[in-house]
Amino acid sequence: MKNKKITLLLAALLPALFAVAQCTDWESPNKNEQIKVTVWSENDECFRILLDGKELHPDSARQVVFWISGTSMKLQKMTLQIRGQEDQKSLFVNKDMTEVFYRVDKNKKGEYSLKGEPSKAQITPEAQARRDAEQKAADEKRAAEKAQRDKEWEEKMAAQKAEREKAKAEDAQKEAAEKEAKEKELAKKREEENKARGYGGPTTPPATTTTTPGTSSPSSGTSTPAVKNMAKFQGYGIHKTSEGPNEVRESFFYKGRPVANTLITITTRDSIIIGTATTDSEGKAIFKTYFPPGQYVINIYGEKGNATWSIGGSFVLTIQSNPTEYDKTNLDKAIAEMAQAMGMEPDNLARGLGLY
Repeated sequence: MKNKKITLLLAALLPALFAVAQCTDWESPNKNEQIKVTVWSENDECFRILLDGKELHPDSARQVVFWISGTSMKLQKMTLQIRGQEDQKSLFVNKDMTEVFYRVDKNKKGEYSLKGEPSKAQITPEAQARRDAEQKAADEKRAAEKAQRDKEWEEKMAAQKAEREKAKAEDAQKEAAEKEAKEKELAKKREEENKARGYGGPTTPPATTTTTPGTSSPSSGTSTPAVKNMAKFQGYGIHKTSEGPNEVRESFFYKGRPVANTLITITTRDSIIIGTATTDSEGKAIFKTYFPPGQYVINIYGEKGNATWSIGGSFVLTIQSNPTEYDKTNLDKAIAEMAQAMGMEPDNLARGLGLY
């Protein structure tokens, strides 16, 4: 029984095997035209090809190769015949081509058709050279356009940066002008307030009523004696250490801290210089002077680096013949009154003046 089934199966397969065995490749002997056309079956099935309705080969084949013109004005049509089915395709070719490919395709429904293989198509060397040149020109054009866009972008960014920097500079200039105007207005206000209080000049700050310890305040009518080398205070950065037979030993403090390394000039109320000296790290200074012993209402001028300050009005200085101790001058109250007139915190003002 088994042998009979095998025999029947072989009998059913033999015609198909025989058909495949009898199906060969065919190539046209006429190779005078420009374009080679290759049609093949992926499953080695036998088929026939007609060109413009005319048979190209006498028997069915697994692959058919023939040549056609690439300059013909007529659109040629290729017909596939296989297992009782037909499929027709127009041959879209041109003078640049040398070889085109088609395959016999079968879908899931068992329907056959011709499928072009454009990726396998070949063109002439001249056409390839032309296409390469066109591609190169296109690439160069894109690169030039990109370079131009990049240049325009960079120029735009540079222009925006320049505008920002210009606006920043203008803002800084405006801020500096506003600050300068504000400082001038504040200085004018201080001058007016000082004049209203009876102080001597635009840089003269409010006076304190503190007297040097161990002394009594002299009368406001005390006059400046005639002394040798009498000179008026001419401004900051001019006066040097003074000289004379008498000494004034004085120490200067702000909030308990010594006013160190500061050039101090002491003058009378009418700005006649009594003495000039520089404080040490403990705030102490020895003033040489030609002024005779006595008590004097004084103005005090300080210089340290670029910082300058002045306090005037009612500090009292005692000049002794042979002093052995340092008298102490506290600037706390004077700085507080000055800061109040300027609308500042006393400690901020003191730092700005280099007092500590």
